[in-house]
Amino acid sequence: MKIVSRYISRVMLTSFLSVLGIFVGLLFIHRLFKIIELAIKQSLGIFETLPLFLWAFPPVLLYSIPISALSAVLVTFGKMAGDNETTAALAAGISRKQLAATPIYFALILSVFAFVNNVFLVPSSYVYFDNIGFGVGIDPIKALKPDRISRMKSRMLSIETIQPEDHRFTKLFAILPSRDIGGEEKGGGRVLLLAERGTWHMSQYAVSLNLEDGSIQNLHPMGELVQRTIEFEKLNLNIPLPRDRSLDPKRQGIITLIKNAADPEIQSKEPVIEISRRVGHAMIIPFFILCALPLVLRSKGAVRGSSARGTSLYAIGLYFLFWMLTFVTEMLVDSYAITAFVLTIPYLIFSALTVYLWKSKP
Repeated sequence: MKIVSRYISRVMLTSFLSVLGIFVGLLFIHRLFKIIELAIKQSLGIFETLPLFLWAFPPVLLYSIPISALSAVLVTFGKMAGDNETTAALAAGISRKQLAATPIYFALILSVFAFVNNVFLVPSSYVYFDNIGFGVGIDPIKALKPDRISRMKSRMLSIETIQPEDHRFTKLFAILPSRDIGGEEKGGGRVLLLAERGTWHMSQYAVSLNLEDGSIQNLHPMGELVQRTIEFEKLNLNIPLPRDRSLDPKRQGIITLIKNAADPEIQSKEPVIEISRRVGHAMIIPFFILCALPLVLRSKGAVRGSSARGTSLYAIGLYFLFWMLTFVTEMLVDSYAITAFVLTIPYLIFSALTVYLWKSKP
């Protein structure tokens, strides 16, 4: 059995790396030209450009590892079936469960690697590109979404419309610490800032706002009266950038996402969705393998080389099913404020599908 396991491992690893190379290549192409453009604009040398290519891989691996693992199992056992190796192994007394053990271990190892990549390397990749001017994550104003309140540390910001190219916005609503407008922050003083329109630009440590036609009103601590409103025609102020500069969940660490998801003041479901996306694309790998094994380990009519097209369609179909389920559940949670428990539906469906396939295949 050890010889058979080593043989399956070798063929499966070779198939996985081959398929992974194809998917990574396809997904990497659109990033390649942007990286080259950025390197030319900033006159980056070879040693400064090389990290750009390395940091471009984690977001690509997020999507390519699951489908590559599924394809590798189908290709491996399809080849074995075509050479009658599966039939010989079953005739020699090796059970389907014994043959399935190696790909299951393989799936678990890949799942751990994908978890590390998705949870830690993917957000670090986005932040790295942001810090050299690639993306919008470093610009908290550009990351704002119209008519949605976003939280930036101790600040809450909302705008009605935004023109990212011109760095203009309208109808700013903000709750800020008093120190942002030059006031003293006694007892956690905060102000309500309203402005009809404005522009912004970024510096290394702050975002500078140029506001027009607005007002400032102190928000009182418990038991104190609100001071009168101060109106202005023009106001310039600098908001310090927090350590986590981005409001985009894709660029936030897992600890920040968990804190934001548990914060009752943050109504957005995006942190929960991002956590589900990162963890889910690692968890789904064993489910894919368990759904594929009953097809390729049938004792009768095992998958032959002539049905390679069918196994490819099976892999694409499983991945498309997972993608559709996650897309629909994320849309329901984000747009219709349905409970985040809905995000577990894809994994419940794949669990039921796995049980059905293993019980129904002889």
